[in-house]
Amino acid sequence: MISVAAITSGKNLPSTRFRIRQHIDPLQRYGVGVMEYCPRIDKYAPIPFLDGRVNHRYILPVHAAWMGVKLMTRIPGILASRSHQVTWLSRELLPGYPSLEKLLKKPLAFDVDDAIWLTTPFGKSAIQRIARFSDLILAGNDHIANWFAPISNRVHVIPTAVDTHRFKPHREMDMDNEVFTIGWTGSSATLPFLEAIESPLARFLREFKHTRITIMADRKVCFKNIPPEKINCRRWSPHAESNFLNTMDVGLMPMPDTAWTRGKCAYKMLLYMATGVPVIVSPVGMNRDVLAMGDVGLSARTDDEWYEALVYIYRHRTSAATMGKTGRGVILNHFDRYLVTQRIADLFHHLI
Repeated sequence: MISVAAITSGKNLPSTRFRIRQHIDPLQRYGVGVMEYCPRIDKYAPIPFLDGRVNHRYILPVHAAWMGVKLMTRIPGILASRSHQVTWLSRELLPGYPSLEKLLKKPLAFDVDDAIWLTTPFGKSAIQRIARFSDLILAGNDHIANWFAPISNRVHVIPTAVDTHRFKPHREMDMDNEVFTIGWTGSSATLPFLEAIESPLARFLREFKHTRITIMADRKVCFKNIPPEKINCRRWSPHAESNFLNTMDVGLMPMPDTAWTRGKCAYKMLLYMATGVPVIVSPVGMNRDVLAMGDVGLSARTDDEWYEALVYIYRHRTSAATMGKTGRGVILNHFDRYLVTQRIADLFHHLI
């Protein structure tokens, strides 16, 4: 049994939950025992009482002290890694800074699921530094892998997996549903992407009577032109995710085309598909790659395209249901947790 220390970044972070934690139990079947070391303070937690609203330039001493406190919470994991055979590091120890990564036990597997080299102030140099002494880089998609390719010849694309036993269809799309439900789930960091398409959403919800939008997030959405009675907001909870996804008739993943979003691993889209829900997504980065795997939904860039895509799914329920079934098949064939777990296990065995 290979002994692995998993150094994660926060209890409820997607990179922790879906890139590492969900693989821990099934990895045992392949001779890989993983112990997770999660910091007591989330790596991305804002300075207490300031709620992230104050520019750090004006509070540099406080910011530096808070970074120091966060780094101290990583030391138990660093020390514990010395008693394992392999270290599995989720991103860098501190966002945007080089720190104590060289103290981690080698061989080191560096897991990256975002364009974290863009993180200020020193993200690029920090990530390059970690990549150079890593023995293995697990990249969440081709865009990330291509960025690391000039730095390391030990890069492997490992997509973010979906637990298809947990995220699965619980109902068939019903053409006679009383209310047609548009759905979105995610963090407050990506809610602005949804708010940016308010205009086509408002137009659709206004023109089609028995419709609504349901949203699960860690803060309320800030729509100005959609009536409150058309909006169902739920507080995000990991225990309610699967049932929430099954309330949707179509799942949305809008986002702008930027250097940061091209590094996204399309996970919202994958969760919708695993639940048998047709998708409408921005054709950016990995979203575009997944769309090319089958007729799983529609792409949209402009407001008119978002509106027309919503109308199509609304009016063509049979086609939409087929898209949902195709999407579920794509997940089972390419992103199922057990397939990805086996690939990770193979890579770890080759490290020893």
